[in-house]
Parts: sequence; C-alpha cells; structure tokens
Amino acid sequence: MTVLSEETINAELDDALIGITDDAQVDDAYTKRIAERLKRMNGNVTKEAGFQINEYKKRSQQDKKPGKVTVDEPEGDDTVLEQMRAQLETMQRRLDEKDAKAANDAVLADVRSRFTSNLKEGGLSVRDYFVNQVFSKFKLPELAEGESYDVDELAKDIESRYYKELKSAGIKFDKPHKGGSGSGAGGADAVALARREAFKEQMRSKGKLPKSEQ
Repeated sequence: MTVLSEETINAELDDALIGITDDAQVDDAYTKRIAERLKRMNGNVTKEAGFQINEYKKRSQQDKKPGKVTVDEPEGDDTVLEQMRAQLETMQRRLDEKDAKAANDAVLADVRSRFTSNLKEGGLSVRDYFVNQVFSKFKLPELAEGESYDVDELAKDIESRYYKELKSAGIKFDKPHKGGSGSGAGGADAVALARREAFKEQMRSKGKLPKSEQ
C-alpha cells in the first residue's frame, strides 16, 4: 500500500525533474532510482503508521474496548515501481505539453510580425484591438509528421480574417496593394480614408450623421 499522498509524490517528482532537458535522461535506470527513493520514504511512513496502530491496539485492549484494527500489507516492489513510473510519465507529458505551447507561441509571434509588416508596407495602420481579436480566435492547423508552418501563408490567412473583423465593425478602407509603401501617396490616401471612415462611424453611432444606406 502506498501511504504517501499525491501532493508529496508530485513534490518529489518535481524536484527530481529539475534540470531535465532531454527525454533520454529519463531512462529506466533514472526511473528506478527515483522509485527506490520514494519506496524508502513510503516504507518509513508505513513503519511509523504501523507502530502507532499497534500502540493504539494495546491501549484498546487494556481499556477492554471491542473492535478490530487491520493493517494493509505493503504491496510488492513491482507494484510500487509501476506507480512511480506512472507518476514520472505524467510529469513528462506535462513537460512535452509545455514545450509544444512554447513552440506554437513562437510561430504565432512570427505570423503576427509578418502580418503587421505587410500592412505597414501597404501604407495601412495596424489596429491593435482588431488584431488581438483575430489572434484570440485563431488556432494553428495541425501538421503531419515532418511538416512545418508556412509563415507567409498563415499571415495571409490572418490578413483575410482581419479585414472581416473590420468589415463587421463597419470600418472600411482599401486593402494594401502588393509592393505598396506607407511613404507613397497611395499609402497616405488609404490611411486617411481609414481614419475618415472610422470617424464617420463614430459620428453615426452618436446620431451626428445619418445611418449609411449600405
């Protein structure tokens, strides 16, 4: 019987996995060493619990109180080892999930950077609120083994979603032209148009302008 609490076991495993950066380090020898340490702890706690129970039984007999106290026999070494192995595998899965999230976050950061660069090259300002709205709903597609993400294609997908967000909010302006530049007249006109349309929508919402017929 394992008498160690889940909290105690998890704390010991957290300590054991500090500094582990490669899955290969968590081999059978490593697992066995950690399991042996936990078995010793379990044995010490079991021994102390048995002592306390025996003392209680002696006192109960002296007081002539009926009742029977049973103590579970300790499980075999193999059972304890399997329990410890399962705990280590759980910790390893958590590490893998953490690594996967970090990798996805890095890809999304690259996509966002490429997307905003495309807008600026087209002479359009980046509306952070709508960009955040798009990314909050976006999830990276699953990849087959050996595949990698195409940042340019993902940036185009984000751009399409971005314009849909603007359209649903009633903000209209020209999409950036390929090869466009914010320093050119076309780019400046697009920015001015975007600002004007946004201001008009604000005026309409306050009743200062008639509603658009579109």
